Formats: sequence, structure tokens, C-alpha cells
Amino acid sequence: MPRAFFCLFLISSLTLEGQQAASPDWTIDTFRWTGLLAPSTRIEVRNLYGDVRLREADAGEVVISAMIQRRTKDPVKPEVKIGRHRGRLTIEAVYPAAPHGDLHRVDIAVLVPHGVRLAVRTQDGMIECRGLENDVELESEGGAITFSTTGTARVSAGRGNIMADLRGRHWGKAPRLATREGDITLRLPANADARVRIRAPGEISVRRPAHVERRTSRGAVVTLGPGSRSLSLTTGRGGVTLVAP
Repeated sequence: MPRAFFCLFLISSLTLEGQQAASPDWTIDTFRWTGLLAPSTRIEVRNLYGDVRLREADAGEVVISAMIQRRTKDPVKPEVKIGRHRGRLTIEAVYPAAPHGDLHRVDIAVLVPHGVRLAVRTQDGMIECRGLENDVELESEGGAITFSTTGTARVSAGRGNIMADLRGRHWGKAPRLATREGDITLRLPANADARVRIRAPGEISVRRPAHVERRTSRGAVVTLGPGSRSLSLTTGRGGVTLVAP
């Protein structure tokens, strides 16, 4: 699917699903915004009311779409607010007042340019980033986090699993992936150069050629290639899997 149609496809498909089960009690609204960005811009997305999905955009352009589900008779209507502050583009789902009932949800999709820095936070919604070439900071208290990037990653999940594909070999900062209760699955490229420190009370599975330096009941240290780059994986209750390409 061409990148230019990703947000439109996402919103259209979600709207169609909603229409199939629609009732007079609730309504679906949509939102769209486009703009140009400098390569040094940092994009910050905060959505406490649903999911966030990101894909790569054309150079220098960001495209934001959202699907907003709400009670038809509820006077409180959520908004997606866009702000620019000294090299930052902020995207946030907000409610001007507490909504009535539970039929309220905001899902956001963003096409992001290559190289800009990304920070995404959700409450219980999932975060999904695919095919990116960006440094990412991802945080969700209750949702799963799935991402693929050539950049570095700082990822924090509360109750959700982390599925990561780090496709680059050289990171400006050491990647750190941590979840309090979930599992971590990490895919690295065939020519990976990493020394992976793992802390996990559950099963640790290495499904690729690697040198296991040390293994204990609470973790392991695994070297891939020369092992000159650091990477850490931490889970409080789950297991860790390193996957071959």
C-alpha cells in the first residue's frame, strides 16, 4: 500500500467497522492535518484514549489522521490538538471535560518523515510503528508496543508485550526496552554488533547464532558479532526472545 494512503485507509477501515455495529447512541468523527517539518523536529504524540500507529512519510511532510468515537448526545467532544514549540510538533488527544459513559475513543495515525525524533505515549492503547528510520521513545501503561526502525529505541511498557525489530547496526544511544509484566521479542539484523544484557525471571530464548557469555536464573548476557554496541532488555515478570532474521 502506498504510504500516502496509509492514514486514509486506516480511518476508512475503522469507520467501516464502526458503521457495521453503529447505533444512534454513538458517532464517529474524523480529523486530518498535514504540515512540513525540518529534519531536526521532534514529534511528540500523547493519546490517553486509544491507539497510535506510525509509518514513514514523504520527505519533510507529516500527515496526521484520527478517528474519534463518541456518544452522539454527549456535549463533550474530544479534540486532536496540534502545537509547534521551538523545534517540537505536539499531537495530543484531549477532552475539554470528562465524557459521559464509556463509548469514547480516539485512534491516531501519523505519517512521519525520515530522521525526525519521535516520542509516543498512550495509556491503555497500543503503539505500532513499522518501517521507520527514526529514533523512537515509546511508552504505554497498558497497551502492547510493536515497532520497527533503523534508529535507536527507548521503550517502556507496563502490562503489555514489546515486539521490536531494530534494523540498524549503529545507534547514537544504547537501545533500552523494558516492560513490567509483559514479554519482549527482539529481532536484530544478520550482521548485528551488540552485547545484549537481559534481565528476566521467565524463559530466555536465543533463536539465532550468538555467544551466551553468562546465564543466571534472573538474566543473561548475549553477544552478537563483535559485541561493541550495548543493548538492554528488562522484564519484571515475563520472558525474552532473540529472533534470527
